[in-house]
Amino acid sequence: MTIDEARAHIGHGVMYRPFVHRPWSGPAERGVIADVGRVWVFVRYGTPGSTPQATSPADLELLSGGGSGE
Repeated sequence: MTIDEARAHIGHGVMYRPFVHRPWSGPAERGVIADVGRVWVFVRYGTPGSTPQATSPADLELLSGGGSGE
């Protein structure tokens, strides 16, 4: 996903899929795009109301249907 794609899909569900070559990255995880900055996509993982986490747009895939995923 690109920053522009993320910006067009604020509020939509995404799947975080980190590149396997980064040992500090965790497993795949569902979230919802809360906001988009110049470099990072802020994704709310877990329960609604949780703090959005800065995420690389390259590690995100839009969930089919584009729904909120919550």
